[in-house]
Amino acid sequence: MRLFCPVCDDVVEAPESADPRCPTCHRRFSAEEVADGHQSSADAVAAPARRGPLYAIIVISAALIAVAAWWFTGPDAGSDAPSAQKPAAEFAKAKTWQQQFADAGLAGALAAAPGGIDPGLQKVASAAADAKGLASILAGWRKAGALQQLPNNRRRRHPVLSTQALWQAIEAGQAAPVHALEAAWLSMAAARAKGLKAAFVYDVGGIQTPLLLARTRVAVRCEDGTLLNPLQLELTRPEPVEEATVAVWWLLLRAHAHRSVSAFEAAHADLGLAAKIRPDEPAVRFGRGVVAMDQGMFD
Repeated sequence: MRLFCPVCDDVVEAPESADPRCPTCHRRFSAEEVADGHQSSADAVAAPARRGPLYAIIVISAALIAVAAWWFTGPDAGSDAPSAQKPAAEFAKAKTWQQQFADAGLAGALAAAPGGIDPGLQKVASAAADAKGLASILAGWRKAGALQQLPNNRRRRHPVLSTQALWQAIEAGQAAPVHALEAAWLSMAAARAKGLKAAFVYDVGGIQTPLLLARTRVAVRCEDGTLLNPLQLELTRPEPVEEATVAVWWLLLRAHAHRSVSAFEAAHADLGLAAKIRPDEPAVRFGRGVVAMDQGMFD
């Protein structure tokens, strides 16, 4: 049966079975996707067998007009900055990112989401007197083996860890250099472990780079204005950014880390989930294109 795979962004031939999977990326199709595929097949049978050349011209023209309208009038027209659109309704209802990752069918290491609170981190954060005390504790982790920033000119070849796994590596003094996104998620987990209200902020003064996110500077700002910025990033114009957007950036980061070691199936899985959270995010489409090119699929 012909089903549309959002990870491969293409219609594929999936075998009829109780557990249908994409033959390209091996992603499991949901019951709704299978039902949609059956409906599409029925519609195709009912449609006329042949279409004239005029019909093809009309369809192609309409597609070109739609693309042009999106490019010139869309919220991200002419900008490299990641969008801040609302997340898809089905994902907005989830209570935690861990649930969202599980609902997307991710398993094993891929199912580990950012923002989880390790019991050890809970204990350390609870010992802080207030937000400023927590900021001081986080700043003390800025050293080799703990929170050390990955240089922008170095290609990452080690995995992007979940927040809980990162904390455990820090506790053991064996953490590899991290991106600002990873430090920000750790800061948010620490704030929540302390019971503080906080939000993500990012530097709107810097150019966003969808490929490596090297210039994306992200931190956490507590309700009292205290900035949790353990990497001491230069935030010239910190503005609020939705948590869903930061989750997509984290998935992009992990996808590119998978890509750097040719783990293409895992990269496509991350990008597929990112596309569900932010369906119209240009950086996700760009990432898919880069991964596909690395696989030799230049078309």
